[in-house]
Amino acid sequence: MQAMPRLVVPVIVLVLFLVGAFAPPVYAAPALLVLIVFVGWLASFSWPDLDTPARLVRLFVVGIVIALLASRVAEAVG
Repeated sequence: MQAMPRLVVPVIVLVLFLVGAFAPPVYAAPALLVLIVFVGWLASFSWPDLDTPARLVRLFVVGIVIALLASRVAEAVG
């Protein structure tokens, strides 16, 4: 990832989030799953060096994306 331009990762995260939030559920669910895995994977690298507030922020972000995923799946089912 270090060889890529600096804006590639934030743009990918933004695109996945926007697809997850606004696309039809059939596209939203996979995009949000990829986003959850990617953000969790990135957070795992810094986890041992973080203090409690920083860990809570990362858990909060992953939790928000999980809640969005649950909302989109419920929308598709119901």
